[in-house]
Amino acid sequence: MGWKPLRLAAGALCLGVSACHTIRFDVSHAPTATQPIEVRKNFFWWSLYPDMEVDMRTYCPDGTGRIEEQTTFTDGLLGSLTLGIYTPRTSYYYCRLPAPPPTVAAPVPPAPGASP
Repeated sequence: MGWKPLRLAAGALCLGVSACHTIRFDVSHAPTATQPIEVRKNFFWWSLYPDMEVDMRTYCPDGTGRIEEQTTFTDGLLGSLTLGIYTPRTSYYYCRLPAPPPTVAAPVPPAPGASP
């Protein structure tokens, strides 16, 4: 039989179980930046360890508009090759755009002939 069919079957299995998925959280309806901040996170044991808390103010000081958690093809492939021992994930943070400065109305000039 040989090793070639076994290698092909193992390769097909790794590709088959390395599916991609995305979870999206819309936090605000305010306009957001078009380019996200990409953060790669390392997890172990099918993403059960470590439990992470992320302070979004470190990435987006003006607030967050959208968060996407994604298992990319590469993340899924690495997770399947290590049998779930190492399972990376990729996060994308879309920051809210800074609020425009408040406009100050110009003083209205007095009408002609009016006393000050």
